[in-house]
Formats: sequence, structure tokens, C-alpha cells
Amino acid sequence: MKTRSRFTHFTDCRARASTIQTVTDRRRSLGCASMLHMDAKKLLKEKKFWFASILVVWAAGLQGQMMWLQRQDAFKQKFGNLNQKEEGET
Repeated sequence: MKTRSRFTHFTDCRARASTIQTVTDRRRSLGCASMLHMDAKKLLKEKKFWFASILVVWAAGLQGQMMWLQRQDAFKQKFGNLNQKEEGET
């Protein structure tokens, strides 16, 4: 059995790695659009995706509602309530 030196083994590994990288780059450039289309189809069929999307939308809506309520409270503290001014005048 023939033994290989470390240098030869290292050179072979580098050659294989560059070949794999070249093939991967070709696949990316040629089929990127079709791969994204297939991935998008699979993603839209998954229930986890829809649950996560709905959860994100709900959380964003809740945060927006809380910010709106804070703004309303700040306005009332700054200018008072319209009913309070009318009651004080009578």
C-alpha cells in the first residue's frame, strides 16, 4: 500500500474544495430564481410560517395600539380633558 505525504493530501483536498466551490457557484448563478421559487412554494405551505407571520403582525399591531394610547394620555396630561374645562367654568 502506498502512503501519501501530508503535502499531497493537502493539495488534493484544496483541489476538491475549489471544484466543489465552482460547482456550487454555477448552481447558484443558473438556478437561483427557480430555487427561490420552489423554496417560496414550500414556505407558503408550512403552518409554522403562517403562525409566525400572524404572531408578528399581531405583536406589531399591539405595539402600535400601545403607542397610540400613550400619545393620547400624554396629550390629555398636557392639555387636560375637554369635559374637565367645561365643568370648571360652570
